[in-house]
Amino acid sequence: MRICPTCDTRYTDKTLKFCLQDGAKLVSGTDSKTEVLSADSLSNEATVAVNAGTHTAENPAVEGTSDSVAPESEVTVIREASAARAGGGFLKGLAAGLALLVVAVAAGVGIWFLPGMLANTENSNTADPQSSEFKLSPEDVAKITASSTRKGEKGNLYIPENIMDSDLRTAWGEGVRGTGTGEWVKIDFGRKLKLKDVLIKPGYFKNASIWKKNNRVASVQLLFSDGRFRIFEFPDAMKTQRIDLAGVETSFVKIAIKDVHNGSADAEDTLISEIEFTAFK
Repeated sequence: MRICPTCDTRYTDKTLKFCLQDGAKLVSGTDSKTEVLSADSLSNEATVAVNAGTHTAENPAVEGTSDSVAPESEVTVIREASAARAGGGFLKGLAAGLALLVVAVAAGVGIWFLPGMLANTENSNTADPQSSEFKLSPEDVAKITASSTRKGEKGNLYIPENIMDSDLRTAWGEGVRGTGTGEWVKIDFGRKLKLKDVLIKPGYFKNASIWKKNNRVASVQLLFSDGRFRIFEFPDAMKTQRIDLAGVETSFVKIAIKDVHNGSADAEDTLISEIEFTAFK
């Protein structure tokens, strides 16, 4: 049967293609009346979109059911998307777990070191501002001079710079006749420093035998740039002597020989091997 979709006229002649009443193209149909809906008839109604898939000769829609079967390609895409979502969820969970682990480790480390950190902070807040100190090197000194210098012999020089070269094989030796009392060596810093102490090796510390043969310093006078001075006495022992300077501020120190311990072989030459200053920063 052929039916006109416009006027609903039915024709049994299946060879007809157009309606004899209004010229509309005929469609195939059954004896039951078919309702034809236009776009206008649906404009004011709620529309529900249903994905019915693609109906082709190779993939026809299944009749008798409201569900449609999606093509295999669409099913594959859906499965891959689900797998991707599952993988992404796993990675997110793993990242969150690692982040929590890092936080826990950091917290543990902080708890472990916190007491020491707090103690260090407390110590730094209560520390004496003069506790920061340093030992002077030759680079911290502008120049070293002396009132006299012993003449060199056998390849040995007795220049005043020897007192700060950290070498016990060298020494400064005064060069006047007699025991050398009143002779001095002066360390000029080129700027004012706050001195903590000074270490002096009185005598020639090259070895014990040479130390005994030459004069050793028994007492010295330390003169500072502000005119003040202090006198110190040393025992007759081959030991480093420490003098506490109690934070004196000065731009130079002049060390003068006041008295000596006579040497067993040479009572004419008095030597000092090393002088080392510690200053506050």
